[in-house]
Amino acid sequence: MVERFNSRISELCRQTRFHSVTELEQTLYDYLQADNHFIPQHAIGHQAPIAALQSWYAQHPELFGKHVYKQAERDMYAGVEAS
Repeated sequence: MVERFNSRISELCRQTRFHSVTELEQTLYDYLQADNHFIPQHAIGHQAPIAALQSWYAQHPELFGKHVYKQAERDMYAGVEAS
């Protein structure tokens, strides 16, 4: 999916003449929104990524909660705190 996405972005950039960096940024943002919300992906059951996430969330909401465990402690080396 990543390679296909990158290929589409590359093709878009080759076919379009951008008059400013801002125009390029906006075009890339718009394409990203379209890709996430409207373009079905074979690897996720011919759904758009956002639709797949919504479906997964409805089936398994516990997977979307952030559970913090074994938080990192202060760095120690040979009994001496690192500064």
